This record gives sequence, C-alpha cells and structure tokens, in this order.
Amino acid sequence: MQLPRPLLIGASLLEFNALLLLTWWLVFPEDVSSNGAQVFFIMLWFSAAWGLILGEGWIRIGIACLIVAFVWGIVNQPSFDEALAKLNFAEVLSKLVALVAVLLLYLPTSHRWFKSRAAIELE
Repeated sequence: MQLPRPLLIGASLLEFNALLLLTWWLVFPEDVSSNGAQVFFIMLWFSAAWGLILGEGWIRIGIACLIVAFVWGIVNQPSFDEALAKLNFAEVLSKLVALVAVLLLYLPTSHRWFKSRAAIELE
C-alpha cells in the first residue's frame, strides 16, 4: 500500500525538524540551553517520522500532545514576550514545522491510510 502524499510530506517535515535542530546545535551551540533536550528532540523527530512511515498512527497523537504542551508552557509564563524571547529561531521553526506536519497527518487521506494499516494488522 502506497503512502499518501500528505503523510509522506508530514514525515519529511519531521525529518527536516531533526536535521534543523542538529544543524542549529552544531552551528550555534551557544544558543542551545540544554544539550540533553536537543538530543532528545533530534531523536524524537527522526524516530517519529520513521514510525509514521511504518504506519504507527499513535505518533500523530503524541506530536499533537507535544504541541499542546509547548503552547501551554508559553501561555503559563509570566510574560508571553519573555517566553518567546527565550526560544531560539530553530526551536520556533521546529514547533511551526511540527504543527504543519501534524495537520497533514490528520487530513482525511492520512487518516484513512492509518485506519487501513490498523485493519491489516488486526487480520
């Protein structure tokens, strides 16, 4: 069964996220506040992309939860402007790319593909 285009683009965006964060870390290491978190998110985006290609639909929910947690953390800061100012360009771009990716993963075409994959696994 062929991957639908929105799913392929969404997975590619998550791979782009991993490469973006890795590149930013190597080029601007002083901008990274936590090396451990940087490694975690590089690995997370890369493995999420591959998990999606393999048909793991639960990853969509996980990405959506990460975005909600990020927004929740920003909203709960004493100052919205200060909270955004603490983020480097790669972090902001990474969150926006993840948002676009998760939207693509919830399109009807992607949803049907994940549903059909789940049905095949149950057989």
